[in-house]
This record gives sequence, C-alpha cells and structure tokens, in this order.
Amino acid sequence: MTEPIGRGTLILVSTCLVVGVFLFFHREPWLPVHIISPGKGPAFSDDGDLLSLRAAVEKQLHWLESKPVGTTVQLGDEEIPVTLLHLSLSHLSTFLHSSPTPRQLAAFLHDNYDVFQAGGRKEKRGRELLVTAYYEPVFNGDLQKTDTARWPIYQLPKKMTPGTKHGWNRREIELFGRLKGQELAWLNDPFDAYLLHVQGSGKIRRPDGSIFTVRYAGNNAMEYMSLGKLFVDEKILPLEKVNIPAMRKWLTEHPEEQQRMFFHNPRYIFFKKGTPGNPEGSNGVKLTPGRSIAIDPDILPTGSMGLIKTRMPRVQNSRLNGWYETSRLVFPQDSGAAIKGAGRVDLFLGSGDVAEKTAQIMKEPGKLYFLFWRDKENFEEK
Repeated sequence: MTEPIGRGTLILVSTCLVVGVFLFFHREPWLPVHIISPGKGPAFSDDGDLLSLRAAVEKQLHWLESKPVGTTVQLGDEEIPVTLLHLSLSHLSTFLHSSPTPRQLAAFLHDNYDVFQAGGRKEKRGRELLVTAYYEPVFNGDLQKTDTARWPIYQLPKKMTPGTKHGWNRREIELFGRLKGQELAWLNDPFDAYLLHVQGSGKIRRPDGSIFTVRYAGNNAMEYMSLGKLFVDEKILPLEKVNIPAMRKWLTEHPEEQQRMFFHNPRYIFFKKGTPGNPEGSNGVKLTPGRSIAIDPDILPTGSMGLIKTRMPRVQNSRLNGWYETSRLVFPQDSGAAIKGAGRVDLFLGSGDVAEKTAQIMKEPGKLYFLFWRDKENFEEK
C-alpha cells in the first residue's frame, strides 16, 4: 500500500508543473540586436572563396574611409562609430593577406571579435530571420518600342531628385502615360518589366545580342506593396509556394489579371543607363556576389561585417538538386523597400542562370550576426 500524497507535496508538484509550463512557452523579450557573451557565439565557419572575401572587405573599407569623422551607423537602439567598423575590417584585411586556411580564419574571428546577433522576426523563436536572395536579371528588350518590345521603363522625371515623391503611382504612370517621352528602354514581357523594378537594376538583351545595362535612378517615394503577399492574401498560392516561377506561370495563364496585380504595388522605380559590371548597393559600393547583403539600415549596421547562417538551394542545369547549409562572412551594402526590421536579409548572388534560379526560390530561415573588433569591454548576453 502506497503512502498518501501530502498537501505539501501536491503544492510542490503543482508549482514545479506551473514553472515548467512557463519555461516551455516563455519567449525571451524581443530586441532588435542581442549581445552574445564570449564563448557562446556561433561557429565561425566560412564556405565562400577567399578572393571574394578579400574583394568585399576592401570595397567596404574604401566606403568607410569616405565617411566624415564622427559618422555613425545604427545597431538596434545604439549608434556605432564607423571608426570601429573600419578598425574591425582593417584587422581582418591584414590577416587575409596571409592566405589563412578556413580553420585559421575561424580561430582569428573567435579570438578577436565581439559578436552581436540580429533579433530576427518578432513572431519567431530563436532570433530567426527570413533570408531571401536577389540577382541582376537579364531580360529581352530594345531601346525603341517595337511589336515585341512594348513595356517601357522610364528615366527619372525632370525636376525630380531620387526619393522625392512624384505624386503618381504605378497605375497612373502605366495606364495614363504620365511619363510618355521619357522612356529609357522597352521590355518584351510585362512581368519582366515589373521584376526589373523589384531588382532595381539589370541588363537588357537587344535583338542583335548586345547588352544595355540599366541602374537604379530613383523612385516615386510610395510604399512598396508585395506582389507575393497579394498572391497569398487572395489565396491564389499558399505562402510556401510563392516564388517567381509560380507567379509567372499564373500571370501567363491569367493575362486579364496582370494589370490589376501589378497596380497593387504603387511604388515605381526609375532607371538610368549604367556601366558594365556588378551593380552598386544603396551606399554606392559595387556589390560582391555571395558576399553583399541588403538590410534595414535604420536598425542594423550598414558598412559592418556580418556572418550569415542559412540553407541555400543547389541549382544544377537550371534545376533544383537539393539544399545545403551555408555559413559565410557577408557585408551590408544595400537596402530595399521590402527589407524592413531586424528579421529580413537579402543576399546578392550576381547574374546568370544559377543566380537567377537560386534567387527565385530562396526563402529560408536563418541567423545573422555582426562582428566588431574586441575593445576589451565585457558584455553580458541579453
């Protein structure tokens, strides 16, 4: 015969149960950026090539050296002097000249850098953020309107500086020809023209095979409204299946819906003729494929050095052939209307078929860290 459970024991068991349930469901307070205590940071692995890492570091250093004394960048609610960013990258640049092995690079970062982590999306645990990718597209078109090339992109309107509100939304510009006579080029496909606005720059392949490069020149300062979100809201596609190939297929099958869907986004991008090579990010630095990222500079530190961990699609012969985990040093050099908060990051992949196919389906959870040269202060994890 067992002993009856006493009242004190019942209280203790109940208390433990309540505490256990609380700890199980409890979420840490959300912060845009968290300080990571020494020894509790991520594994400092980098699966990218050393040449691209060197190039990205040097371009970032050049940008930092152009900033006036006293310039700061945002790190959550704090302001970080660019002198600290420059110090962090200068030490790394010097070390990279020794052509370190991946293990030596990991040890150098572990021993010399303080780590901060982006807070991620507020609705997710574990400081998880959404990692997407973008690329420089090559679309078919021409410099004059033809029977094939019928969808225009426009130059920055006269008497308008980049970022100032023009007063016309996408519908008014495209439906009523508000900017007639200021066309820069023409595209063969309406969705291609829309995507060029999303990517912000690209190349136009003319009928003779020559390439005309176009770059971002400004916008109408209206809010960006996601086409992908519209597909989800209207129950056309579930969230997990929203990508460019799926949207293109649906729009091709429903041409009568194209204009309405595009007009959902009032934001409009203007272009200018560009030079060959990779496009520039919003801070004027030429982007490095696989190393440059777009973040929200109002919260996260542009001009800094980051470490991203996520998974990416393996594309071979234009087809998806599995996924792989990636960890690499990255550099915030760009921003975007859709990249807001501490829970979004966009990785630049360059141009070409692999970059295009990868970017079109990249929509993965990940984590983002920022590395600063250790300044002897002791931080406690928040």
